[in-house]
Amino acid sequence: MRGANEAPCIYFNKIADERGNLFVAEVAKQLPFAIQRVFFINHVPANATRGGHAHLQCSEVIVPICGSFVVTLDDGTQRCDYVLNHPQQGLLIEKGMWSQLSHFSPDAICLVLAEDLYNTDGYINDYAHFKAYRQCFK
Repeated sequence: MRGANEAPCIYFNKIADERGNLFVAEVAKQLPFAIQRVFFINHVPANATRGGHAHLQCSEVIVPICGSFVVTLDDGTQRCDYVLNHPQQGLLIEKGMWSQLSHFSPDAICLVLAEDLYNTDGYINDYAHFKAYRQCFK
């Protein structure tokens, strides 16, 4: 497992012309998994956070479609903040990593590309439980 400060950035191909920008990501080229679920987050109130959990079996790519926000990754030992503010760049959050999103700009739209379908049993929502889980990988 990678550490919190080693999260890979995913760069989408940009095709620009007089009609605007088109951003493209393809499985096995930019995306390291087949997408099973897509959702987006917007209209996040000031000072609110999202996430605050880890996935046991699901990796995700987080993309700032509009505006900006901060993704804090935590591997149980260290934390690292990533500022996402351009739709051409996403952040890979691998399974087993604690993540929290914060500092949303008023216009922020966060797109999430997920490796797996939604499963309530696939989450660790308690940070102490997460720390114990990560100790198993040392």
